[in-house]
Amino acid sequence: MLKIAQMMYKAMQSSSGVDEDEGGQGNTQLMDFNMSSKLHNLKAARTLATEITESGAKLFDLLG
Repeated sequence: MLKIAQMMYKAMQSSSGVDEDEGGQGNTQLMDFNMSSKLHNLKAARTLATEITESGAKLFDLLG
């Protein structure tokens, strides 16, 4: 879960840095690619968090 939290924290930090950047058109394409990559990572983190939660619930049921 720490890995997920770190990934989300980095995404928050990078999104605040993007707002301050005043680059040109070439920089916009790079930002779009970075945002797309980070969006993919966020979706993967959400999926992983769901799997962890489901596994924890199953383990709880088995132990209880």
